[in-house]
Amino acid sequence: MITLKNIISVLNQFQSNHAQIREILRGTPYDVDSSQSVDGVQMLWSLDNLTGVPENGVSYNLTAFFMEQVTEVNNPSNTESVMNECILICTDLINYLNAYDYAQFSDDKALNIELEKNWLITPFEERFNSLYSGAFVNLTINSNYNYNRCVIPTNIEGIGYWELENNFIIQ
Repeated sequence: MITLKNIISVLNQFQSNHAQIREILRGTPYDVDSSQSVDGVQMLWSLDNLTGVPENGVSYNLTAFFMEQVTEVNNPSNTESVMNECILICTDLINYLNAYDYAQFSDDKALNIELEKNWLITPFEERFNSLYSGAFVNLTINSNYNYNRCVIPTNIEGIGYWELENNFIIQ
């Protein structure tokens, strides 16, 4: 099974391999200090939720924002140029995640990772009350998950018993 720490590692590798991305942060654009001047594209990611999938699996639903400060409000040429670049970076991320060799995260179980092909890219401008423009992508990474992997602590009475002052009670 892939973990959140594994996904963060993959995102950090993507950022370090991509020449246009200057900074990677966790959160949403609402969390960005718009008074800072960042030269180049900022990448923000957030884990929206985890869901179980049939056949013993888990899905990580992520959003990745790519944005850059624009020089003027409502300057179509600058805004459209930034949107175009950020849309292309979104597709780069999709291709990167799809082709990534996740074998390094494998344990003794067979690892099965899949990027769902129903991703969604949404361009934006001035959406966050600042001079930012860009695009974000919603995507899902599926991983196998074996529900029997953890050894649940038990005592001689079995699961669900707690010892409280030498008395066993059912919880």
